[in-house]
Amino acid sequence: DLVWFVAVGLGVLAAILHWPIADGPILRQTRPAEEA
Repeated sequence: DLVWFVAVGLGVLAAILHWPIADGPILRQTRPAEEA
């Protein structure tokens, strides 16, 4: 179902934003402008 897919997507996104890894190289790859 589309609803289930969206729910999982939001869950993964929330997990990435809350995990300490978000402060690492992943954030630099997605937002190089803010790092500079």
